[in-house]
Amino acid sequence: MPSLTFMHLPSEIVLDIFAHIPTRNLVRLRSVSKTFSQLVDSPCLWRNAHFTFDEDWAHRTRILELLDAHAPEFRELKLSNVRDDVLNAAWDLVQGVHRLDIDGWLTLSNHGFSRLVAPMSHPSTGAVMQFPNLRSLHITHYTATATAFSAEPLVALAQGAPQLEHLHVWCNMGLDPVQMADVAHACPRLTSLSLSSTRWFDNDALAAVLAPLPRLQYLALASAHGISSAGLAGIAAAAPMLRTLLLHGATLVTNAGMCALGAGAPHLSTIKLYDCPRISLGIMEGIGFESVFVAPAIKHRPCFKFGLGMGFVRRPPMDLPVVAAGPAAPIVVGA
Repeated sequence: MPSLTFMHLPSEIVLDIFAHIPTRNLVRLRSVSKTFSQLVDSPCLWRNAHFTFDEDWAHRTRILELLDAHAPEFRELKLSNVRDDVLNAAWDLVQGVHRLDIDGWLTLSNHGFSRLVAPMSHPSTGAVMQFPNLRSLHITHYTATATAFSAEPLVALAQGAPQLEHLHVWCNMGLDPVQMADVAHACPRLTSLSLSSTRWFDNDALAAVLAPLPRLQYLALASAHGISSAGLAGIAAAAPMLRTLLLHGATLVTNAGMCALGAGAPHLSTIKLYDCPRISLGIMEGIGFESVFVAPAIKHRPCFKFGLGMGFVRRPPMDLPVVAAGPAAPIVVGA
């Protein structure tokens, strides 16, 4: 009986195995055989892809060629270690994705988004480029030092992505509150929002960002030095469906603000606090939350230096047994 080899497996099984191989190694399989080369080009393998760029320009060119070749198949795409010129060249190739992660970069400035913004000589009120399927956008770099892009390109991108539901900008970059309000107006379907630096936000600016987002369920605000207890009450009013909150650097928020938030946001179930010195552990227990070591609902940690984070989850209501009242027992009085 002839021995069976990997090549004798049904193509469906081989594709299922290939689906667990990192994109970089998947490309190398093309050189194994003609059969492998044909299988690697199967659209199902490119629905979820992760490309990491290195400093070799020839390597970047090859990845851009792969992006061009498989652009129609991408659903979830992650680009790591990008540069301005590479990112700017890739926008045409990612217009069909449902989720886009820009995860770490060598340099990132407005030049990396310039193709999204109308030139000054031809101003436009609409989106320059359309992303009709985009549901989730993550721009993250926890230790970024070469970050110089503003919220302006985010406005242009949001205007072309009306279906956007998840926006996480978590990269140690200051965000203009007026422009972020424009982003919110362009994406009223947002259910989760992370802003890594809100140092220019005050209560009114935060309210302007949250006003168009009644579906919001997840909110993360870092370096929130200008947000006070009144701002937390505003969060509860603007986002009645809020379930998860991360707050970092909110030095003006007091116990009274947390009480207002707990009372005004009945669906709030997870809170993570970093560097909020005026909020005491006891007050969280008083409004129905208990401390936890791990809060899986939190997506990111702060980009800045931070002290010990405190996680809290809402205690479930206690279901006490209900004893049905029966007929009163007769009272027997002894002689």
